[in-house]
Amino acid sequence: MNTCKLIVGLLAPAMLSSAAEPVQWNDLPQKVGHGKMRSDGYEDREYRVVTKDGAVYKGNQLIFGPAGVKVKRWGEWIPREQVTEIRIHREAGPSQALWAPGEAIENRLCGDDDLGFCYLNPIALLSLPVAFGLSVAAAPITLPIAGIRRLLPDKVFRVAP
Repeated sequence: MNTCKLIVGLLAPAMLSSAAEPVQWNDLPQKVGHGKMRSDGYEDREYRVVTKDGAVYKGNQLIFGPAGVKVKRWGEWIPREQVTEIRIHREAGPSQALWAPGEAIENRLCGDDDLGFCYLNPIALLSLPVAFGLSVAAAPITLPIAGIRRLLPDKVFRVAP
């Protein structure tokens, strides 16, 4: 019962504050910002660009230009006049949340180096069981948080005419 109250208490303010705010085109890159980079080279959120005809373009990275916006997976520019809104959806799933504590240790030891080189380092190699154990021990905390974050509504930016 207390868990349900906690979830509703966390989600209700987020849902009430999810109203779309109109933003000028030149201010969109600063307002939208960037997510954290994942190990696969994409950001930890999904961008959804909605056009006037109702089409939705999804991808994990946006590139803004003076004439339009480019969604990383599509490769084509969407003209500025066609874009009505941009939605930001958190994409981190349970598996990413589960391995986040261990990945934090790995990133501290290896930085942005190639993983093959990192695992030749004896200290990094000995820390793998610690990183795995930390991920397993933190699962009761990280998994519910990831589930709640996925329930939060998209952040919406309406493009001002």
